[in-house]
Amino acid sequence: MKETLIDIKDLTVTFTEDKTRLVALDQLSLTIPEGKTLCLVGESGCGKSLTAKTILRVQGENARIENGAIDFRNEKGGRTDLAALDPKGKAIRAIRGDQISMIYQEPLTALSPLYTIGNQITEALRWHRRLSEKEARTEALYMLERVGMPAPEKRFHSYSFELSGGQRQRAMIAMALVCRPRLLIADEPTTALDVTTQAVILDLLKELQKEERMSMLLITHDLGVVADIGDEVAVMYMGEVVESGPVEEILRNPKHPYTRGLIASLPTLGGEDGQQLQSIPGSVPHLRNRTAGCSFASRCGLAVSEVCQVNNPLLEQIAADHSVRCHALQKTNWPRKATKTEARETATSKPDYCAPPILKVNGLSKHFLMSRGFFSKHKELRPLRGVSFDLWPGETLGLVGESGCGKSTLGQTILGLLRPTEGQIELQVDDGYVNLADMPEKQLKSYWRDLRMVFQDPNGSFNPRMTVFDIIAEVLRTSEGAVEKTAVNARVGKVMEMVGLNRDFLDRYPHAFSGGQRQRIGIARALAPMPRIIVADEPVSALDVSVQAQVLNLLKDLQGELGLTYLFISHDLSVVSHISDRVAVMYAGEIVEIAQTRDIFAAPKHPYTQALLSSVLEPVPRSERKRQPIRLGGAVPDPGNLPRGCKFRDRCAFAQARCASEAPTLNTNGLERAVACFYPLNKNEGQNGQGAHAWQA
Repeated sequence: MKETLIDIKDLTVTFTEDKTRLVALDQLSLTIPEGKTLCLVGESGCGKSLTAKTILRVQGENARIENGAIDFRNEKGGRTDLAALDPKGKAIRAIRGDQISMIYQEPLTALSPLYTIGNQITEALRWHRRLSEKEARTEALYMLERVGMPAPEKRFHSYSFELSGGQRQRAMIAMALVCRPRLLIADEPTTALDVTTQAVILDLLKELQKEERMSMLLITHDLGVVADIGDEVAVMYMGEVVESGPVEEILRNPKHPYTRGLIASLPTLGGEDGQQLQSIPGSVPHLRNRTAGCSFASRCGLAVSEVCQVNNPLLEQIAADHSVRCHALQKTNWPRKATKTEARETATSKPDYCAPPILKVNGLSKHFLMSRGFFSKHKELRPLRGVSFDLWPGETLGLVGESGCGKSTLGQTILGLLRPTEGQIELQVDDGYVNLADMPEKQLKSYWRDLRMVFQDPNGSFNPRMTVFDIIAEVLRTSEGAVEKTAVNARVGKVMEMVGLNRDFLDRYPHAFSGGQRQRIGIARALAPMPRIIVADEPVSALDVSVQAQVLNLLKDLQGELGLTYLFISHDLSVVSHISDRVAVMYAGEIVEIAQTRDIFAAPKHPYTQALLSSVLEPVPRSERKRQPIRLGGAVPDPGNLPRGCKFRDRCAFAQARCASEAPTLNTNGLERAVACFYPLNKNEGQNGQGAHAWQA
């Protein structure tokens, strides 16, 4: 028998909006076993984070628990109903942060910028454990060291804004674990991290869980993470569990149309060229639009209106520990139809490699000078050093690498948002090429219509006081000067239709849209001046898998229709594999490998590329994995203190004496494969533990 730590029974949580009762969690029932990991998956708006916050009783003033219980088994074996406790009372405050703690998705906003990391960690110890300042400091330093924080003594006195993304996440984990909680709630703990940092963080959580026999509630939309760390999984939709069971059973044999849709939406490594991703039609309805029947019926290809839109199915057990909420699976005479998806034929286009490159980047570098103090010398940061590549018409070049490798700096420098220190950025024009790198800003402005950008967080790049129409029209007025009002109206309406949005949305403000809709507006803004090249900087990393599939399909459709050329920046190698024609791998401000996508993913040559690929988590059971994970120690070197020789040598298992004194170069020659390594990997060589090269497919 599995011991149950948390038993949620028939939990109903409602909000009041404009005097209307909105049901956010509808008779939710879940169990979290002791020492195991339960994963909650589903799209944004399905109630995952609200479930976690309700357990901690921090669900907000407007949220009301109308029904149900949250039974928590304490250390002595007794039961406490967390739902019955006063959210501000002593009883829940004694549990919150001590026996139950939480890791938030974005540590930069969860950590206070006014206090040091050490101060924030010791606060929990002094409050719950009544330790002295010295004792709390010793415990905090031990936990920082335990979570792999580099130089814990130094980081103890650092502020959150002085740390990298991976270091901030480690600090957040240390703060959550320092009191040895019995339940750790992790809300999208690795969404914003690159694949290598994500792998290290997940390994750390698994190790700490095993040592402390801690239970974990992991909230994520990444089914690869679920496959790696989960024991059981519950799929949520509109505040209900629609399918639950052991992770391996759900991944091998998903039953609910929603679960199948989520899995089908995921891009995979080595996806076929030009293949459309399947996606779930539409989006999660607003709580105001909740129906009496099955909440998924409006998006389901198996739905029969006279049944599904009238009666909500019960969650019924169909196998050992496997439960599903679906009329189609509970009736033997149900009409069988193909599951409805948005997969379709698209106007795919192939890059025109016979034509001259549309963009040529040669020896591009960007340096920054930072002052160390009033009397000290300036410190030079070199995030971009000698980057060269060509981009062909209609091509998608994927740009991958860890955070801090210089990917975004490269994209911003090409666009002119940052001015290069040296090198050339040559854009093809009617009579040859123009060098944008040394062009005066006033003259450069006329070429902005040719190069546009899609940002990772469109909401952060929108003026919240401007309507959608003004957000898009502003680009036309800026890049094309005085434009007639009728021409602006026509162009804005046209690009809205291109990205699949109704013209009626033009009078609305950004906050009125979902994440996927906002990203479509960001793409419409980039398309407005009819550019030739779009730099897409992590355009889908913050989106649910189903919305991600819709946006990726849209980008491919637009490329086929308009002949666009993309520089696609991402830390998600599955996405890059799906959308890219070629891939460039960056490390410490340099491209270390560039090749056709199929060649990179089938047989990487650079040890760094190999490590990146081995860290990709695919949504398959752990027993069926084909790749041997490689864990990189250390971090990307500081751009202000770069080592001599190969910049990757301190993290490379194959480094030799030559690598310490001499830096390998990337000899690019058009479309030919290039790798900056003295000892490139060979696919067929075995690994003997003595530094021999290996690639395990």
